[in-house]
Amino acid sequence: MKDLIFLYDQVVESLARLHAFWSMPFMFAVTAGIGFASVNITDVTLARASRETPAIVTARNDLADAVTARDRECAGGVGRFCRQRADAVTERRRALEAAMRDVVQTADPQTEAATRIVTWVTGGLLKPTGDDFAMVRLVLLALLPQIGGVALLIGREAA
Repeated sequence: MKDLIFLYDQVVESLARLHAFWSMPFMFAVTAGIGFASVNITDVTLARASRETPAIVTARNDLADAVTARDRECAGGVGRFCRQRADAVTERRRALEAAMRDVVQTADPQTEAATRIVTWVTGGLLKPTGDDFAMVRLVLLALLPQIGGVALLIGREAA
């Protein structure tokens, strides 16, 4: 009986050491997976957000025209027409920023669609943001391959 208890204690001790050793590479792999996924998601989102749409080109041209008109009007001094031109430049700058904001918002359509679906399914009870879904996607992209490896390990030992 003493031998059996001694053997059991050795097995438990070995399993504890193995678990402590195994958790370090597992956490390293998860951290590397998070880094890889976040870099790739960010690269794709930035590439989509930096594209030129016809609305942005039009807004940029309108702003350039407004700046030229303001500079021409204000060359002789500040007056009523100069202030009107300056207000027009401000309006055109806001229009350009709005056009660029629209492109940035559609740069990650997956998170925006998921946000709308959850809000619709729950009848407005839950209103997650795009950042919430981006974080869920990042966690899943980092953990699912690791969980698959653990499942293969367990399945292999069981067989």
